Amino acid sequence: MPTRTPPVPVRQPGCSDRGDAGDLYPGPSGNAAFTPTTVPAAVRNFDGLSAGLVLDQITQLPASLTMQFPA
Repeated sequence: MPTRTPPVPVRQPGCSDRGDAGDLYPGPSGNAAFTPTTVPAAVRNFDGLSAGLVLDQITQLPASLTMQFPA
């Protein structure tokens, strides 16, 4: 059985990771989706075609909730 590494928190130096008014999602404009037609758009850099990714219903996380992504 392969060994799994523990998840690594995504964190920028000096950032509380709780979001603020300057964040794109949902931000002050209420931008609740990331799709090929939103600004910014979910498109591939090299040809501008859809990246095949859609995120919707993006909301501000409560302070008690955390997210981790595997390394």
